[in-house]
Amino acid sequence: MHFRTSIELKEYHRRISYNSKILSLGSCFSENIAERLAYSKHQVLINPFGITFNSKSILTCIKSCFSGISLPEDALIQVDDLWVHHDFHGSFKHSDKQKALGNINNNIKAAHQFIKDIDVVFLTVGTSWVYEIDGHVVNNCHKRPQHLFNKKLLTPEENLHALKHTMEILTKASSKPPLFILTLSPVRHLREGLVNNQLSKANALIAIHQLCMEKENVVYFPAYEIVLDDLRDYRFFREDLTHPTDMAVEYIYDCFEKAHMNNSEKEIRREVQKVMKSFAHKALHQSSKSHQSFLKTLLHSMTILENKYPFLDFSKEKDTINKSI
Repeated sequence: MHFRTSIELKEYHRRISYNSKILSLGSCFSENIAERLAYSKHQVLINPFGITFNSKSILTCIKSCFSGISLPEDALIQVDDLWVHHDFHGSFKHSDKQKALGNINNNIKAAHQFIKDIDVVFLTVGTSWVYEIDGHVVNNCHKRPQHLFNKKLLTPEENLHALKHTMEILTKASSKPPLFILTLSPVRHLREGLVNNQLSKANALIAIHQLCMEKENVVYFPAYEIVLDDLRDYRFFREDLTHPTDMAVEYIYDCFEKAHMNNSEKEIRREVQKVMKSFAHKALHQSSKSHQSFLKTLLHSMTILENKYPFLDFSKEKDTINKSI
């Protein structure tokens, strides 16, 4: 007897390795996966403009990163004493205009360099519902009055055009043709209502599968189906009933590893994760002899791994440890 429906995962020939440079774009779910890749010390750049939910705003982000042109001061607007930009996530907000602008432009410059040599693009579409101001689809309304915006639903064709253009720009920017792993976010947008959420997801999914049929270097990872059809239980959702729990994300990431990660490097990832778990440990008494000894041992373990695998870089973690010794 079968008590659940499970997803049959394709295992692809072209796989992510420690030599791969990975660009992660899209919704908060794309960050969930990318953060786990970064935790294992893969080379990842995550959402240069912050969390981005729709295909049009992803395209806007990539156009800017490709040009590498800094934004002028007058591109920012002031909302509740904070300086913001409609194409950027709220995490870029700042009371100091120059600091807000500096953070934005630093991200543009960093992304401009990074996309010159990418191997993999992991892109997650969250919704087809968008908000326009003066004909421009915004990434974030920054809680401005709703009457300023025009709400609309992107059609499958509009999603297709935006995603295709995004891929064309990134292919042109990179020194090699990237692998595009497309996903549909399993996070439900209940604010639009259940029916409109499904309509929104469907419009994005049609575009994604059209691209997969058209291009050999575009594949689909079924994160949405894993949550809704495999896990299929409210215990795998947080209290808001929309976001997957950490347990669910771990399960999805395990599926992602099986489908897309280099199997020969699995043990390396486990060694790195063991060290990173120790690094995350917070001691009650940091100046105690036992904790100081623990930090020195951890520092030594990181150095051993760097020597064993020259592509690993624990410099940030080692700097943090050295400040505590």
